[in-house]
Formats: sequence, C-alpha cells, structure tokens
Amino acid sequence: MLRSLALGTMIALTLTAPGPYSAARAESSIAGRYTYTGTDTDGSAYDGAGEVVVTKAASGAYEIVYDGGAYTGVGQVTGDTFSFASMADGKNSISIGTIRPDGSIVTRWWRYKDKGSKGTETWVRK
Repeated sequence: MLRSLALGTMIALTLTAPGPYSAARAESSIAGRYTYTGTDTDGSAYDGAGEVVVTKAASGAYEIVYDGGAYTGVGQVTGDTFSFASMADGKNSISIGTIRPDGSIVTRWWRYKDKGSKGTETWVRK
C-alpha cells in the first residue's frame, strides 16, 4: 500500500511544474484546516462540505487527513502545485491541486479503477 501511495505521489509530482505563484509563499501557507466541497469521479456532487487538515511531517512531506481520519494521504508542494496520493474507499487515488493566492486549493483527482475522471475539490481555509 505504501509503495502504491509513493508511486502515485511520484507520478503526480512528475506531471506538475511550478507555476507563476510564489513557491515560497505556497510552501509556507499550505498547512492548516480547510473546508472542502467537490465532485466524485463520475461528476456527482458530494453530499456536503467536509474538513481536511494538512500538516507538515518531520520528513518534509505533507500529511492530509480528511474528516477526522476517514481518508488519509501524503503529498508535496512544487511551486503553486500541491500533489498528493491518498486512499479513498479502499482504492488508491491521486490529486493535483493549484494553490491560489488567497490560500484556497482547487484540485482534480482520480481513483484507481474508477471509470470517471471528473473528480474535483475546492478547499477553503478555515
């Protein structure tokens, strides 16, 4: 499982490149509590908003915890891009998000073996 998460993170990081947003600002501002909304991979809207907490681990990676531990993941910031791998419904998933200047994060995400590719989330800092 950890190898799958690591592979997902490596793929996500490989697909991203730094954007125009200040990398130092993005790096310093990513940790915190967010309210999130979004769509599942089939495009259906989430039932409601949830909470995601991002903390920086001693390793330098970011730990992601959704809704008190329902889903967990690990990721990295590259420029204004936040990429992470997580487990959702027992399946590996990867997310690639853009850190906006206001501190919100907008992501696209994909889950292993899901037919759809319409997964999205918007995180707003609490």
